[in-house]
Amino acid sequence: MIRLMPLLASLLATTWANLAPAQELAVSDVPEIDDIVQIDMLPGWQNDSGDHIAALRVVLAPGWKTYWRVAGETGIPPQFNWSGSVNVASVQYLWPRPDVFTADGVQVIGFKNELILPIQITPHDPKQAISASAALNLGICKDVCMPISADINLDAVTGSAGEQFLIELALANRPQAIGIDAKSSVACDLTPIEDGYQIKAAFSSPNAGKGTGLVVFETALDNIWVAPTTSQRQGDVILAETSLISFDGAAFSLAPDDLRVTIIWPDHALDILGCPPS
Repeated sequence: MIRLMPLLASLLATTWANLAPAQELAVSDVPEIDDIVQIDMLPGWQNDSGDHIAALRVVLAPGWKTYWRVAGETGIPPQFNWSGSVNVASVQYLWPRPDVFTADGVQVIGFKNELILPIQITPHDPKQAISASAALNLGICKDVCMPISADINLDAVTGSAGEQFLIELALANRPQAIGIDAKSSVACDLTPIEDGYQIKAAFSSPNAGKGTGLVVFETALDNIWVAPTTSQRQGDVILAETSLISFDGAAFSLAPDDLRVTIIWPDHALDILGCPPS
């Protein structure tokens, strides 16, 4: 079941009603949420280690978009609560490469028309059945943006050949991971500032595509804001700069392994776990 988050439905109805005279719209013209987005789980398969590979599928009406794990300047990335699951020890999200586009002058990182998000579910006991249930919150956007919620469920049975193919396509579209043996091509300088850190990074990428791509920094640390990144290419090197700021202004420790960097081009992406010092 898909639903608007609490209080949002009435706020949206009021917004559409106020816009109606100028746009010749009535509240009755607002599409039903089920006409905008359909959400389900693709069952997938169990791999040799006992983990189950499934996928969240979000199908959007033409013109609608949803968000990557980092939404861009605005937006709501998907958030999951798996506390209602049985025999689920951990969950890992295997994100495909997103698109980068501009909506109403704002940069958005996300997906148009459809998102297939592979999910690796690790059971407590691989010999026992998995019953995975999650409360999902995510944002969708067209002329208006709205957060929605849905309950998704997966009983670990094998999916159809077509469903498995969709998951495999999404897995094949993941950013290329940069392993430890390639970290010599990545370097970060971390400089403490009053309420966080300034980061200057250099990435050697002679064959990584034209231009700088979009450089996205992430950290798993709580209550940290990551500023928008500025970047430029100098020959075979991409130079990027950002700041990590504490929401409460308190000092915090930041190690190179706390960082994750993704560089996104229109046709491929790089995923770098950790950013060692130069």
